[in-house]
Amino acid sequence: FPRRPSSLRQSSMEMSAAQLSGQVYTRIPGEDWESVSVGVFHPTRVPFRLLLLCFNCLITVGAYFAFDLPAVLQLWMENGPDNDPRGIGLTSIEFMSLYAAYAWANAVMIALLFHLNLSNLRLPMLTFSTICLGGALATAYGYHISSYWLLLGGRAVLGFGTGSLTIIQNRMVSAWCRGKMLTLVFGFTVGCSRLGGVFNFLFSADIATHQGPDQALWNGATLCGLSFAAAVIVCLMDYYGTGRLGQHPNRPVSWQFSNLEGYQLSSTYWFLCLCAVSFYAIIFPFVAVASKFFVQMYRYSINESTRTAGCIYYAAILTSPIIATAVDSIGRRGVLMLVGACTTCGVFAAFRFSSIAAYIPMVLLGCSYSLTASALWSAVGFCLDKTAAGPGMVLMTLLQMLGVGGSSMAVGYLRHGHTIANTPEEADGVAESWDNLLYYFLGLAGLCSLSAVMVNLLNYAKAGNINFTAAERRRRQEAILISANATVNTSELPELSMSR
Repeated sequence: FPRRPSSLRQSSMEMSAAQLSGQVYTRIPGEDWESVSVGVFHPTRVPFRLLLLCFNCLITVGAYFAFDLPAVLQLWMENGPDNDPRGIGLTSIEFMSLYAAYAWANAVMIALLFHLNLSNLRLPMLTFSTICLGGALATAYGYHISSYWLLLGGRAVLGFGTGSLTIIQNRMVSAWCRGKMLTLVFGFTVGCSRLGGVFNFLFSADIATHQGPDQALWNGATLCGLSFAAAVIVCLMDYYGTGRLGQHPNRPVSWQFSNLEGYQLSSTYWFLCLCAVSFYAIIFPFVAVASKFFVQMYRYSINESTRTAGCIYYAAILTSPIIATAVDSIGRRGVLMLVGACTTCGVFAAFRFSSIAAYIPMVLLGCSYSLTASALWSAVGFCLDKTAAGPGMVLMTLLQMLGVGGSSMAVGYLRHGHTIANTPEEADGVAESWDNLLYYFLGLAGLCSLSAVMVNLLNYAKAGNINFTAAERRRRQEAILISANATVNTSELPELSMSR
């Protein structure tokens, strides 16, 4: 414990007067206790933390904007709309390899982060922000000179930076927030990050049509530059705050592989991983090809198709706070996970077997995205020990990105050779390739649903707490506390009874 103030003769009245006048006892690193003035912008005050966290929310906006750019520019990257000469003629395999390179590089960097002690968050934040900016610049220049390999390298570099930057961003939130504020700020951070994808689907197609697709890519690099500037501000504020306090208000928990050593991961956890891998192997690859799907199968214009493809993000951002609150209040995470997976099955069945307007299943897909993600990731903490929950989530993220990369390549192979529909024969081949792709996504959705069923069955067989309601969870925690207190209070009872 820290030493008490040197002056112990000050009366309680004097202490109260000192606190009311803004004078409090604060431990300065390397100095004794002394009376210092606490201003409005002191690191212990709310305005300082809110400003730091607002800038922290912005550091991944540019990266997520750049991540989704190929989904909007697919028509130009492959053949160009109506054989637009600004297209660079990538095959479907080459196009989807851009997403695979991003996902696999992301997984590699997450695996490396497991072996790093991230006690200092500022240097990694600046490093990964710089990597994201370099990847976005390389991607834009690669398209400008029509170099597939530079495009691929730029996407890999962007993947190296984005996943790692997201982890550092979340740890910065954990370092400065706690309690109910922590949950609120986490949700706000995720929402702001996804705004990059929303802006991309709303505006990038117009920019590509009127100013050229390479201009849209350069805009992505510019936005990454602004995110880098936000990261610099966050690091300066963090340096100032930790300098005044001596350390972060909350020390982030270590997320190293050592936390999982000797810990037996349950079968429920591995089915949760399978559910996550199969679910995200649907979402990201489908969003990557959705705009072209709507152009070729629904006869939408380019702008209409990209905005329809973005409905998944519009719905997810709007419903995430409501759904996350509902999941936390209701509980039943295994059941809600199964509902989300079954809804995803219904979405792709609607695409394949009905002629319903495309925005309706896309909005449903966004809602199922929010529901499944909220139930899935929060369920990890209920099937793993507290010290293993953080590493368990990161390990699940690593497996998820490996699955997204493999699924992206599978989508490219399924559509290979069926990208142009200039003749009736080619149109039939294109329609057949899209049907096969929808069957593929339906199969993954079925696997996700089966994994969710297994999670519920195993949880029931082992009397787990994944499907506890909030009230049941509180009652169990109270029972554990009462049992622990009873054990402590009766530790000397055997000796007493023997003496009697």
